[in-house]
Amino acid sequence: MSTPSLTKFLNKLHGELKKSSAVYRAVDANKRPHLFRFTSTKFATQLKRQIESQGIPLSNADRKFINDEADTLLNNLKSQLMGIKATDKKIKTGKTYVRMTFTSSTEVAPGQYADPESIYHKIYNSYRPLLKTSFERIQNYLRQQEFTHPGTGRKRSKIIRTTSGKTERKAAGRELNLGHVEGKSVVESFIRDAFEEVLSSEGVYTDNGDALSEKDIRKDMSKLGIDIRLIKNTKIDSYTVELEAAKGNRAAGQILKANKKKLEDQIKAAVTKLGGIAKLKGSDSLKEKYIKKTRQEVLEPFKKIGATVSAKSTKIKEKSSNRRKASSAKAVKASKSRKKAGKKALPVLLKARKSRKQSSSAQPLQLIGLLNKQLPGTVRKNMKEPALVNRTGRFASSVQVTDVVQTPKGYPSFGYTYQRNPYQVFEDGSSGNWANGERDPRQLIDGSIREIAAQFAIGRFYTRRV
Repeated sequence: MSTPSLTKFLNKLHGELKKSSAVYRAVDANKRPHLFRFTSTKFATQLKRQIESQGIPLSNADRKFINDEADTLLNNLKSQLMGIKATDKKIKTGKTYVRMTFTSSTEVAPGQYADPESIYHKIYNSYRPLLKTSFERIQNYLRQQEFTHPGTGRKRSKIIRTTSGKTERKAAGRELNLGHVEGKSVVESFIRDAFEEVLSSEGVYTDNGDALSEKDIRKDMSKLGIDIRLIKNTKIDSYTVELEAAKGNRAAGQILKANKKKLEDQIKAAVTKLGGIAKLKGSDSLKEKYIKKTRQEVLEPFKKIGATVSAKSTKIKEKSSNRRKASSAKAVKASKSRKKAGKKALPVLLKARKSRKQSSSAQPLQLIGLLNKQLPGTVRKNMKEPALVNRTGRFASSVQVTDVVQTPKGYPSFGYTYQRNPYQVFEDGSSGNWANGERDPRQLIDGSIREIAAQFAIGRFYTRRV
């Protein structure tokens, strides 16, 4: 492995993990598909545990009442969920359970304080009124039941109380939470997404310039004392949630937060072991050299036709040696020759620009090739709720850049195409009920092109469907 590239990778990963997971939950995780499942037997068990954690003993009659109420809640939930409208609705029911997948298309009226775009809140709003009713019935029953308090020897009602023990619990949500099942939590998803984000933008390379696979990177991380088990092997695109006792849910949440902190500390220690950020200074890595050379090749055609471009540094840092100095001198001489040739060609190119139909020879074909090489994979990666979701791969594979022309103000304009039959129905303004403002293929493709183009820093540009 290349120590500088691994160090840079870990530094960036540490920075991503330090970001707020609460913000991630609000703007990303809560808007992904969620599988909501309710099992009456599990719900009853969770509630009984929550009651007993307050030192309240339950008789067989108490347990039966809670079991019966759990069955009633299940039947009410089945009716409630069956009546909810959704595109490609997925719901399963059984004697003791109901399961339903919630997506952006699921139609649930937003609550008073809920985010209408949050799928997590859609689930909450769908069961909350029913849970409130069931909880009130259970509380009314327990209010009438008594037990002898072991500490005081006094008779006391079995009703569930607040943490202080002075007042009756009114809100069911304080005792029963909508929690994520193990392996499908927001924190686990946050860690994996952070890892994938850095993996896609900052790979790890050998001293020979070969890119390491994720498997090899994880091995290197493990050797440095990083517990890679805390990073899921695959991306979490959806979550599974269910009602559970608040005490257990909070405990699980604390464990996950502790694991996230543990991972941050391990990565920080690994960076220190590698020599820290200081090792990144000096000559460019092989990857950085490649990126700068690519920028030079990409920007040159635009410069020749007078387009307005901006870019990060394209100057490659080399170690000092006579051999490298000689090579640099040759490069400068060659560069001057190219600039001279470009000046001679400029009038011809400007003339071609003014023509209504631009010659293909004046287009930066190198950039078209680079974009098309990465475009299907980038589009596929970005296809997730609430945008179009990748299922067959046909749409992503059909997307390609066809041409690049110059706007009257000198900015590049990329023309692209995709398989319009059947996907054009999702464009805003198309006939039918398929378009919803979020599934427009043009938005998805534009964002993907910009994501790829960002690494070449070509400045302002436009995209258009042809």
